Amino acid sequence: MISDWPEKVHIPQNTIKQIVTDAGIHDEIISIGEPNAWIMQSYKIELANGKTILLQIGIVDEWTDTSSINNRVNVVMLLQKAGIPQPSIISYAETKEKYGFLYILSETHAGEQLFRLYPSVGAGVRLEMFGAIAKGYS
Repeated sequence: MISDWPEKVHIPQNTIKQIVTDAGIHDEIISIGEPNAWIMQSYKIELANGKTILLQIGIVDEWTDTSSINNRVNVVMLLQKAGIPQPSIISYAETKEKYGFLYILSETHAGEQLFRLYPSVGAGVRLEMFGAIAKGYS
């Protein structure tokens, strides 16, 4: 069980902007949100066209390696192929060669964040939520 949150890693905004540009996105970046860290460090990036994209960066090598990046990419493609809506992956890095970290850049998915729902549901629903998450990760 993971007992400690990973420490956030400082990623310069210019690096984030370069990843977005390298992915072929040339819309103006309106804002880059403060990073959130769990399994990966995440940044919400607001674009001038009204879209929001998500950059997830591997910050703990034991938790995010090349195979975990490839697995996530393949699962998204498999679920999309099966007709299950998923945020499209825009680009990703399987090596640390260019930026010094692995990452996935994707569209965002509309929905409710689990940490916002958690306090408002009972123990039975919480168990179902964790069971669904565990099943998904397995």
